[in-house]
Amino acid sequence: MRQIIVCVALALVACGGSSDTAAPTDAVSAAAGVYVLTQFKGVPLGPLTDAAGDVVTLSDTLTLRADHSYSDITSAVFRHPDGTVENDPPETEAGAFDVVGTQITFTVHPADGSPVFSYTGAIAAGKVSYTRENVEYGYTKL
Repeated sequence: MRQIIVCVALALVACGGSSDTAAPTDAVSAAAGVYVLTQFKGVPLGPLTDAAGDVVTLSDTLTLRADHSYSDITSAVFRHPDGTVENDPPETEAGAFDVVGTQITFTVHPADGSPVFSYTGAIAAGKVSYTRENVEYGYTKL
């Protein structure tokens, strides 16, 4: 009896306990990588013209990691009608993500202490897409 208890205890120790980070799933591991924004508002990404007549060039890199964490870094360059150029500082969003089938769910942890929120999108064949605040985004894996 004593040997059985020792064996069970050793098996439990060998299996490990819980951890603070989620173990990667096959879907999450397959999704992991760097993606670049290739579609904005449902059209291929290129220079845009805003309401003020500025030509805006967007740059956005989404990084998905096998530990379920992600970061999204966005920057913009504005070329004003008078010829001046303005570079917006990069904005970073970070949080966690999960993949179930072809659905990807992002859980955002705002750096400013705002409440945590989530949104969902689609992931398949090296592409991620979602609609947020009525704007469609499309990314392609590098």
